[in-house]
Amino acid sequence: MFEMLTHPAVSGLLVMSLIGALAYKAHFVDISGLVAAFVVGFTIWYTGGPASFAIILFFFMSAGVATKYKYKAKVKKNVAQEGKGKRSW
Repeated sequence: MFEMLTHPAVSGLLVMSLIGALAYKAHFVDISGLVAAFVVGFTIWYTGGPASFAIILFFFMSAGVATKYKYKAKVKKNVAQEGKGKRSW
C-alpha cells in the first residue's frame, strides 16, 4: 500500500494537490492559474523529480509573496498585478 505513495506520479499528484489547495486559499492563483500551475508542476515533478520541482516552487512562492508585498501602495501607483495579485492563465 505505502509503496504506491513513493511512485513519482502518485507522490507528484499528492504534492501538487496540497500546494495547489494552499496557493488557492492564500489567493496566489485563480482557478485557471491553479490548473496551469498543477499541470506544469506535475510535469516538472514527474520528469525532473522533487529537486527540480523545488526550484520552480521557490520561484512561485517568492513571486507570490513579492506580488502581495505592499500591494495597496502598488495599487496607488497603478503598477499592481491585476486581479488583486492572483496569477491567472
